[in-house]
Amino acid sequence: MSNSPSINCIEFYKKCLLSSNDTIENFNSILSNLEDEIKSEETRKTLSEIIRYHDENYSIDFISKYHFSFVKVDTSNDRDNSEPLLLLQFPSTFTPEEWSYTFFEGLSRYDYSEFNDKKLVEIGCGNGWITLALARKYNPKFIYGLDINPKAIIASKINLYINSIDESGNLILDDRGKSLLDKVSFHESDLLHHFKGQTAVFDSIVGCIPQVLSPSSDIVNDILSDNHNDEYLHSLSNYCEKQGYIEDQFGLGLI
Repeated sequence: MSNSPSINCIEFYKKCLLSSNDTIENFNSILSNLEDEIKSEETRKTLSEIIRYHDENYSIDFISKYHFSFVKVDTSNDRDNSEPLLLLQFPSTFTPEEWSYTFFEGLSRYDYSEFNDKKLVEIGCGNGWITLALARKYNPKFIYGLDINPKAIIASKINLYINSIDESGNLILDDRGKSLLDKVSFHESDLLHHFKGQTAVFDSIVGCIPQVLSPSSDIVNDILSDNHNDEYLHSLSNYCEKQGYIEDQFGLGLI
């Protein structure tokens, strides 16, 4: 592939300049094509080119200019030398922070057999990095990532593809001939609501969701639209209703 950006890549970035919602629409189109069996292979190459353009043109104002960026998260430790995850990040979703690193560090201390070949769920997955890290480290039978923020789910689905392909857009396969696409799925969901009405059995459900109290019950009932601005969607991850615990007094209704 030529180092010069294609017309598709140039047009992609031009549209991202317009607004945050245009950037979301851009990535939604990419996602639709990635999920289309006919268009998927070519779109994976386009996604690789979009990432390459970001890396070659990144500056401190990139995310404010284009309304997204790509970040790397190192999930390796003394027992695991895996490559860093590359993640799409929107202003409306949390970036990986110290508390989530601590949470993953705790999970990564479990014996391999705890999650290997098991059916798992992560609640409050954000941009999907912990879900993906668990899938890569423990090779579960299947893992679902769930989040109430619709833009977070767009990011996590794109991140699933990003970390399932190499720089040429080819699928990365494990020793059983499977990619992350075969064992990871992301869905918009208020806690486990995605599975309502289904017979769903899991081996483990994990989640790290630091919360503060919702100032109004109306907020909780009206937070699912992806038409809200970035600040609003980012803030919804901070809200929950009173749990009846002492932490409620301090604005820390921890789930």
